[in-house]
Amino acid sequence: MTWPVSLQINDDITLAAPADMAPGSPIRGLEAQRVTAADGRPALRVLYSTADGITHAAWPRGAELPPMDTPLGRGIGLVAPADFARDVFEVGRDGVLIDVDFTDREGHRLVWRVRQPRAWRGFGFVAPPAAGMRHPTSFFFPYMPTFGFVPQPLEFEASFDGVPFQLQRLPFPWHWRRALAMKASVGMVVVELLKDGVPPLAAEEPGLVVDTEGRLVSCTRPSSVADVVLQFQPPLPRVEGLTDTHVSRWRISVDDNRVADGTVTVAPIDDGAVVAWVVKRGWGGARGLRPGALLTRAVPMLRRWPTAYSWLGRVVLAGDGPRLVGRWRNARPVGTFEEEPTVEEPPAS
Repeated sequence: MTWPVSLQINDDITLAAPADMAPGSPIRGLEAQRVTAADGRPALRVLYSTADGITHAAWPRGAELPPMDTPLGRGIGLVAPADFARDVFEVGRDGVLIDVDFTDREGHRLVWRVRQPRAWRGFGFVAPPAAGMRHPTSFFFPYMPTFGFVPQPLEFEASFDGVPFQLQRLPFPWHWRRALAMKASVGMVVVELLKDGVPPLAAEEPGLVVDTEGRLVSCTRPSSVADVVLQFQPPLPRVEGLTDTHVSRWRISVDDNRVADGTVTVAPIDDGAVVAWVVKRGWGGARGLRPGALLTRAVPMLRRWPTAYSWLGRVVLAGDGPRLVGRWRNARPVGTFEEEPTVEEPPAS
C-alpha cells in the first residue's frame, strides 16, 4: 500500500544560536549549532552566509556530521571540515558562551565571540515554512520548544578575514532595551512534508494508523523534542486501486500544537495518481504566547511570509518503485528575491 505523502523529521540539532548581521557586513547570517555526530557524540557546526546569499558550513576535523541538503538562502557553498583553534559553544542556565576561531579550506578565517552570563527564558516557536529557501524542496519548518532572544546587553565580537561586523538591531525593545538579533534555542525538530527525492509512505513504515479499508488515518514521527503528527479526515486512500477523485483535509501538529492544515486531492492516472496539496491555514508563529506573538508582528520579514502554499505532482508506481514527482509553490517571503524561481511542471502521464 502506498499513500501520496512523505513526512521526514530531524532532531540532530540540540542547541542553536543564530545571529543576523547589519547591512554591509561581509557575513549576513551566522549560526552556531550543536549537532549529533555519526558516533552519537555532540559536535559543533558553524553556518555563515556571505553577502551573495550563499550559506557555508564548517566543523572541527574528525567529526562526521549529517549531510546538509536544505537549500538555505541562495544555495549551499563550502560545506567541509575546517581547522579550529577554538570551538566553544554553550547554551543553558549559565547563559550563552561562544568562542569560535577557525580557518576554512579556502583560507578564510572566521572569529566569533559571545558572552552573556545571565540565564534566559525561552518560548515555543515555529519558524516560517521554507525559511530562507530560494528554491523550496519541501514544506519545511523548524519547531523550537525553547527559543528566545539572548538578554541584552551582551559581549559580542566577530570578524571575517579580519573585517569586523555588527549585530543587526531589531525594531522593538526586548526586556526594555534596544534588542539585537542574537537568539538561542535549546532543542529543535526540523519537519519536512513532501521532500524532493523521498519515496511516498508505504505500509511497512512505523507510526502509521490505517483503517480497515487501507486508508491512512494518521502518521506519527516521534523525536527527542516532540511528536510530529500528520492527520487526515476523511482518511487518505491508497494509490493502488484508486478509481475516483478523493479530497481529504489534513493537519500537521507538533507537540499538540497545530502548525498547518489544508486539503489534499488525489485522482487516478494510468501509472499512479495526480496529487494536489493546498495549505489553507499555515504557520502561526508561536504557541499563542506573548513573546512569540510580539516577534511575529514586529519583524517585517515574518509579517510578509505568505500563508498559502500548494504542491502539484504525481505518485508514480511504475519503474524502480513508488516515487513522488512535484514542486511546492509560494514557499518564500514576498519581495525577498528579485526574480521568481523557475518551477517545472510535473511531466504528463
